Amino acid sequence: MLEEFEKTFKAFNDFVRKFMDPKTYLGEITDDEIKQSIAQITNGYFKILTLNYEYSIKIWQKLMIADLDGFLDTYLEYLSNLEDRVAEMVNTPLYAATVNAINRAYMNYLSLIQNMNSAVLHSLGLVSRKDVVALSEAYVDLKGDIKRESRKVLQEIAKLKEELKSGGSK
Repeated sequence: MLEEFEKTFKAFNDFVRKFMDPKTYLGEITDDEIKQSIAQITNGYFKILTLNYEYSIKIWQKLMIADLDGFLDTYLEYLSNLEDRVAEMVNTPLYAATVNAINRAYMNYLSLIQNMNSAVLHSLGLVSRKDVVALSEAYVDLKGDIKRESRKVLQEIAKLKEELKSGGSK
């Protein structure tokens, strides 16, 4: 009984570890890449906080003296610097892996919805988008086959014409 309990606990523990491990969802990303990415993202947040503090003072100073052109220039400079800080933060393997995982999940969700819609439409006797796409692909394939066969027939006709010309001149 204790052995079974130990096996069950070990299986459950492995499941929880796999469930909580970001590498399960984010693909082939190493522990060092995860640590480096988290450090870079955390550092980026602190840089943004510092940037916000610095520019809030500058912007308020421009507003207090009613320098609207200076305010606008300072605000645009702030936005440019903010974009640079955010670009530094998201240029990490962890961020890229997270975006890829979200994209995969979204594409799987779209595929599931499309399959469900197709099934509902088929049960109602209607044509689905999937059917239209399949028909258009079949049409393109058929058109290519017809062109290929037409070229073969035209080549055979040209050969027969040549044979007739050469046979007729003898």
